Amino acid sequence: MRSFVIAICLLFSINGFGQYGLGKPGKEANRWVDSVINSLSNDERIAQLMVVRLSSIDMNTKQVSFYDQQVAALISKYNIGSICVFQ
Repeated sequence: MRSFVIAICLLFSINGFGQYGLGKPGKEANRWVDSVINSLSNDERIAQLMVVRLSSIDMNTKQVSFYDQQVAALISKYNIGSICVFQ
């Protein structure tokens, strides 16, 4: 039992060391993000929050439908921020 507890503690400490520094962008990265956001209009900022679904599954027929053309149109029209892919 003692070796199990030691192994768990070791795994948690390794995980903690592996993530050190991640999520803390440098000053240059923050300046770049700020410059990009400040260059966008309000409509473009809202579009960056949009997430569009690329495909769906009809649960009755198990058919997958892709919305390639609709998503391409949304990208062209609104410059959406991201695409969500399921499956």
